[in-house]
Amino acid sequence: MVTGASSGIGKAVALRIAELGGTLVLLGRDRSRLAEVMLALNTGEQQQHEMVVLDLVSEVEMVVDVLPESLDIVVHSAGVNTKAPLKFITLDKLNSVFGINAFAPMLLMQQLIKKKLLNKGGSVVLVSSISANYATVSNGMYGSSKGAVDSYVRIAALELASQKIRVNAVSPGLLDSGMKSAYSLDESVEDFGAQVPLGRLGKPEEVAEAVVFLASDQAAWITGVNLVVDGGTTLR
Repeated sequence: MVTGASSGIGKAVALRIAELGGTLVLLGRDRSRLAEVMLALNTGEQQQHEMVVLDLVSEVEMVVDVLPESLDIVVHSAGVNTKAPLKFITLDKLNSVFGINAFAPMLLMQQLIKKKLLNKGGSVVLVSSISANYATVSNGMYGSSKGAVDSYVRIAALELASQKIRVNAVSPGLLDSGMKSAYSLDESVEDFGAQVPLGRLGKPEEVAEAVVFLASDQAAWITGVNLVVDGGTTLR
């Protein structure tokens, strides 16, 4: 299952898993954007993908009624960045950012484990961000919400290890995707890309490869880690 499947990273992950022969359940709030991803998937006789329109913040308890009885891989890639200086932070903004970025994956995991929908030996990958540890002005809400995700991943990995369920995170740097619209000036974004040690912004497909690796059997002895994919940004 891929949540936030219409996001840049989510779509790239879905396409890559389908390419490798996986059968997908795409979950998100935007029906039209999910439908676009479904059209992009190479659906054959052995790949009967599904899409589920659901708001994990307000409707998470309904997830058990619309998902298959068992899942091997769960990827949560939904995210929102509402940038605001400290003096403009409000409770409504905090609830919105934390709801999508942190509360949704936590509550989703609670439902999947409680209802035993995640198979023994399964894998969970949550998309975090370097913003959890890499301070930038006006990024307090987003960075803090991703910091909560990072802590949760380590604890969930420890709790679920006895079931051979692995939980990991991937932390991207700034990507050439829709998320960069949170930054007000295109010029500042391009300047930021030029300052990345590898000389450019990342691509959703590059992050997707890291997600798929952690979700796969190739990473069978890896749990509780946060794989940074940032072109070297956090080296400075």
